Amino acid sequence: MAFTGCIPGVHPILLDAVSDAAIAALPGLDREADFAKAEVEAPDMLLWVGADSPPESLPLPPPFQFQGRANQLSPERVHWAGIDAATAAAEQPTVPPELCFVPPPLPPLIAATATPLTAAALYRQRRSAVSFDGATSLSATAWFAMLDALLPRANTPPIDALPWRPRVAPVLFAHRVEEVTPGLYVLARDPDLLLILRQKIRQNWTWRRVPHCPTHIPLYQLAHTDCRDIAQWIACHQEIAHDSAFAVGFIAEFEPILKQRPWRYRQLFWETGLLGQILIS
Repeated sequence: MAFTGCIPGVHPILLDAVSDAAIAALPGLDREADFAKAEVEAPDMLLWVGADSPPESLPLPPPFQFQGRANQLSPERVHWAGIDAATAAAEQPTVPPELCFVPPPLPPLIAATATPLTAAALYRQRRSAVSFDGATSLSATAWFAMLDALLPRANTPPIDALPWRPRVAPVLFAHRVEEVTPGLYVLARDPDLLLILRQKIRQNWTWRRVPHCPTHIPLYQLAHTDCRDIAQWIACHQEIAHDSAFAVGFIAEFEPILKQRPWRYRQLFWETGLLGQILIS
């Protein structure tokens, strides 16, 4: 979704009021008999992608006629009961759309380095990082531009695809960012989220604003420390979290979000996924 949102004229919007059952009928995921011996698939989300905003009442196409049966992906299938339980608990019915979050006015995005590559070329060359040299640094200007892109902005794809206020805060382990003290940082993407964070996490964090950081970016230093080993440990002992210029994790609101609408459990993953995709785009 992050890559689609970076193409001029293409604007993804999450349709958050459509039930899982209605979404499942579109690609035929509701054909229980045709998935009898195969791994069950569940619908995730429905996106409107286009140059204009979706209409208030979106007519869904009628169910298609499907033929054939799903193949079993692996002969050594492992049944994870927890996944089934989470899927059932987070099933979404048809609900009224949530009140659309209106982001506060912000300055234009910090200009990123332009690329002559086409969208298709970018898609084809995209790869996951497997190692870093543990020596190369990142400029503070580039880091601030990356964080600026994570802030909610109106009419700014792909970040405006999510209609709710930010519920996820990136926690940053800065190792080698020029003019930035190594340590632990948090990006409080919403004033309400900032209040929750200050109430819920350690009271002895410093909560210092970062020198030279644009004032509209709510970036706070929590601790001045070498956190390379901590980042690697949190990242399941992966060396890339130790050797990169910075590593990132996420803190999300949880219990209050899920009490009345448990399907928001998936939405927290969507939000963290979108933020991660924006960082690597």
